[in-house]
Amino acid sequence: MSIITFSDVHWGAHGQDAQALYEELTIIKQAILEEDTKLVVMCGDYYDRKIDFTSDAAVLSIKFMNELREACRIKGAILRFIRGTRSHDLNQLNNFKSCETGDGMFRVIDTVEEEEVLPGFKVLYIPEEYPIDYKQYYEELLYKKPDGYYDFIFGHGSIHY
Repeated sequence: MSIITFSDVHWGAHGQDAQALYEELTIIKQAILEEDTKLVVMCGDYYDRKIDFTSDAAVLSIKFMNELREACRIKGAILRFIRGTRSHDLNQLNNFKSCETGDGMFRVIDTVEEEEVLPGFKVLYIPEEYPIDYKQYYEELLYKKPDGYYDFIFGHGSIHY
């Protein structure tokens, strides 16, 4: 079983050649299709800053996300997008919420949560968040769980453990 993770794509970074970035990212789509891929997780900072919807970066970021979704559909894989740094992703991943599927194949993760993503396979997602009291915030999903409870923990940014 293959799990593919990537992060910090930073669509819209100053001076970025969006077309070149798009072409570099094709390796991810190829890996999804060539491997026994069951789970794909984008671990934050898909965007670099707030970008103009008509920019090349915006158009290609949407095209790439749709191609990821299609590759995952073909392979029967699950796709998760975790919100990254507030100053980068902002609320732009919310634009993809309309693409969430009723079968759970694709979801945007906004807040810390756990999921049995595959039968018997428990995952904890930790987006970049800024709680005042980390200990209280993560209490139920992280600190009170026994060692080995989660098969994987995916996140972005600092995790105060």
